[in-house]
Amino acid sequence: MSERHNPRRRFPRNLRTFLLAYHSAMSLLNYTLLAYDKAQALDDSPYRIPERKILLIAMFGGWPGVYIAMEKLRHKDRNEGFKTSMQLATVGHLGLCGVVTLPGIEGLLRVLYWIFVGESGSTAGVVGLLLAGLAGYYV
Repeated sequence: MSERHNPRRRFPRNLRTFLLAYHSAMSLLNYTLLAYDKAQALDDSPYRIPERKILLIAMFGGWPGVYIAMEKLRHKDRNEGFKTSMQLATVGHLGLCGVVTLPGIEGLLRVLYWIFVGESGSTAGVVGLLLAGLAGYYV
């Protein structure tokens, strides 16, 4: 059965599903890398994950996993240089997504507000804001 054209839908359903799965996988990868890096840091191991690798994955969509890991694992949350680089990587990724999908600007602005103004609220609030930003350009 063919699907009728819906002018409000910007992307086909299969592309939206792919993008959601892609961002989820990238976030899970980055969360796992930060958890591994924290374990290595606690053992004073020389086998650490370079920050540039984490930032590169974040720039390509894995930024929610980094922010969740920073809050849950308390890893790299006091490193101001890393936090600034993460903000730039996130803004770069969301800026590209906002340009590609103009209806996502409202969600983009919500996430940017959280990144720069910040709220020391619960993890649920952080995840909610991140998902609001993602949902803004999937609709």
